[in-house]
Amino acid sequence: MNSDTQAYDVIVIGAGHAGCEAALASARMGCATLLLTIDMDKIASMPCSPSIGGMAKGQLVKEIDALGGQMAKITDSSAIQYKTLNTSKGPAVHSTRTQNDKGLYSRNMKAVIEQTRHLDLKQAMAHELRIEGRTVTGILDQTGFEYSAKAVVIATGTFLQGTVHIGATKIQAGRAGEFSSIGLARNLAGLGFSVDRMKTGTPPRLHADTIDFSQFAVHPSSDALKPFSFSTKTISNPMVPSYLGRTNARTHEIIRNNLQHSALYGGISRAGPPATALPLRTRSSNSRNGKATMSSWNTRAFTPKKSMPRAWATACPWRSSTRWSGPSGAWRRPRS
Repeated sequence: MNSDTQAYDVIVIGAGHAGCEAALASARMGCATLLLTIDMDKIASMPCSPSIGGMAKGQLVKEIDALGGQMAKITDSSAIQYKTLNTSKGPAVHSTRTQNDKGLYSRNMKAVIEQTRHLDLKQAMAHELRIEGRTVTGILDQTGFEYSAKAVVIATGTFLQGTVHIGATKIQAGRAGEFSSIGLARNLAGLGFSVDRMKTGTPPRLHADTIDFSQFAVHPSSDALKPFSFSTKTISNPMVPSYLGRTNARTHEIIRNNLQHSALYGGISRAGPPATALPLRTRSSNSRNGKATMSSWNTRAFTPKKSMPRAWATACPWRSSTRWSGPSGAWRRPRS
């Protein structure tokens, strides 16, 4: 073992939602814990959808909260909209969903991690596991520095051998503009683990000044705000609305005419998706009569310059994506 090795009880690789909860749980149990992340400014990042909750995820967040986790508390501290879903049905299927200020969520989680005893946060990329016999003894980072540990938790999200598809273009990246973890993926494969990827879809980000919101119906928060965390007594953040609209036949025509340029439909990507909202390109390909599709435009922060059309995930080239974003009737003009 390297004489410069730092020793911990637990090392957590990856500071997304799962990694943060694992590191906090370990540290709060009194274990000397190291949380490794590729970028310390992307702690608990919300890159695809700044939303927490819904029928499945909302239940999980409540369970994490009941076990002493942090996610529900950070959700309440950064929420800019609350909706109670399925209110027309019985209370057993009522579910809370929030829209969150993605930057505030990340900063608030990072602050909690930095203030937690027994928890160190370091910016480094894990390169390989250190193994003695059949026991993990630590990790080696990309710079050659070693950390020893009695246990290692791997919560790498989309970064293990991550690949970004934009039409026919393929880029090695954990997320757009961020490194892919290649070394650790190869190390795990060499140890006999099956390493694969699941597909996630990302909707376009649009500048709010290029959208005519008068074409949409305002979709405000629920009247009665129901916090996610059992410990949250009051919600002090101002609430921000979303906007509801519908696509039209022209939108679907453009999408269907450009499906061959999509990484998925063009055969470039064959990864299977997790259970998520059906992407607009899939709904369009299944809807030959051009049936209108409801779309929600969500604000991503209190300073609402970035907007995101919910469930408009696409892997089409940017030119065709901007074409089908326009005919909804809300696209105004490029920002000068």
